[in-house]
Amino acid sequence: MSAVMRWRIPHRGDHDAQTLAVHFEHDAIRLVELRGGAACVVGCAMELPPDDPEALRDAAARCVATEASVALPASAAVMTHLRLAPDTGDDAVPGMLLGHDDAWANAEFRMATVATIDGATGPQRELLCVGIDRTHVMDAVQRLQDAGLSTRTVTTSLFAAMQGFERLHRREDDELHTTLHVHIEACAVVAAMTHGSRCVLSRALRSPGPDGTQQWQDDGSDATEECNMDEIERRQEQSPRSLHALSPVEEASFAPLAEELRSCVLHHDAVHPDRSVDRLVFTGTGACDRTACGTIASHVGIPAFLGDPSKWLGENRLAVAGPAWAAAAGLCLRPMRDAA
Repeated sequence: MSAVMRWRIPHRGDHDAQTLAVHFEHDAIRLVELRGGAACVVGCAMELPPDDPEALRDAAARCVATEASVALPASAAVMTHLRLAPDTGDDAVPGMLLGHDDAWANAEFRMATVATIDGATGPQRELLCVGIDRTHVMDAVQRLQDAGLSTRTVTTSLFAAMQGFERLHRREDDELHTTLHVHIEACAVVAAMTHGSRCVLSRALRSPGPDGTQQWQDDGSDATEECNMDEIERRQEQSPRSLHALSPVEEASFAPLAEELRSCVLHHDAVHPDRSVDRLVFTGTGACDRTACGTIASHVGIPAFLGDPSKWLGENRLAVAGPAWAAAAGLCLRPMRDAA
């Protein structure tokens, strides 16, 4: 593929706040810069070939920011849940992870206690562990350095997209909502469950999703004319892009993925019986296929939405239209210094 310049506005000087994010995927690199502070102006958006250093250098030169937040492909992440006995300390976790998957041997990882469960010998901790392959991290940092950019933080595309959706679609009662996020890329499908902004479950799925070849087509619904970051926290009139109006098709190839998502819901319900799953959110290149996502959601039985960042950004927002841009836009909207 050749580099595609979605949008670029003239440099306005250092006084104009900007954030830069780079999303590495297997088939493309997406670069987004937001400027104007609260105005959320899309200053630059480019889709680049995955293996063209010159195109990346040219894209970096067109940006104001020199420091980037990075989202790596979903396939670069490893995720698992561990249940620890009362007398088991955190120092035992690395060995337990290696017993699950050799990929943890070369992974930088974070862990968090997501629940405490009564066991026969006392309360047990349920840990969520998420790691990123160091080789992928070092490669991304080096590629950006060669392009003249420093790296601010590195995370996975799933968590970048989750942060963007949570930031964009926040409601007054969002902390009460439980959301199942599904991020679909060409080589991986990953899912995560959140209670408001807190992630309590994450899983790499074995079943393929939509192949990502479907081109995004805007449905013509109205977008917000202006965006102020202070107002985003309390949106009352804007809603996520719902899939409820779509008529699902009988597509047997999506049944295994739907079954895995139902398994995620069952796991969540067993650990958190006081919380029901309210909504399903699709992001990533595969989510450009609305009909397929509607079919999957119908099989799972949960109201579903698309994480399209363009509907909540300001000027030039159509440059990042579609859920394929959710990870890059999410990092711009809410850079994560402590990302997994």
